[in-house]
Amino acid sequence: MQNPAANPVPVNLKLIVYCNGIRQGGVAEWDFAWERYKESNVATEKSTLLNALSCSADVWILERYLNRALEEKSIRRQDADYVIGKVARNPIGRFIAWDFVRNYWDTIFKRYGESIFNMASLVKRLTSLKNTDFELQELKAWVEFIGDRNELGSAANAWTQAIETAGNNVKWVKDNLQTVNGWLETLAV
Repeated sequence: MQNPAANPVPVNLKLIVYCNGIRQGGVAEWDFAWERYKESNVATEKSTLLNALSCSADVWILERYLNRALEEKSIRRQDADYVIGKVARNPIGRFIAWDFVRNYWDTIFKRYGESIFNMASLVKRLTSLKNTDFELQELKAWVEFIGDRNELGSAANAWTQAIETAGNNVKWVKDNLQTVNGWLETLAV
């Protein structure tokens, strides 16, 4: 970390190396990657670093990252939905991102509500892994809440599809979890 130029990472391995370094590391590794992101002028490097920064296993670091996603001086406006979505794909960040979006909904909707691409993309990234009855009911209640406030915006169809996807995920888990667990147990023997 002291001299990154002396230890270059091959381009095709950067995401894997960065992500694992951040996941296995702590705040020093995350802050190092954050500084690299801020200093980089190469779009692909910036994108790789934005992705890797979401790999942290520390809740507070992921929360800090999500907060930075809404600070336009830190992360470009058009990249905020990407950051939130990447944190939502992290098994640790999944619930943090969902809570973050609900807690900062007014800001997010004001910023992206009429942008069909950004909002629909955010909804998909945020909800595609929901697979429990609780998550499905929570999602339905949220969509009803923002619908009552006329805040479905350009992503109304994305929210409907999110509910359908979560319902399908719940059904798949109910239909297949026992079989998959049985199969995995045979491999452990």
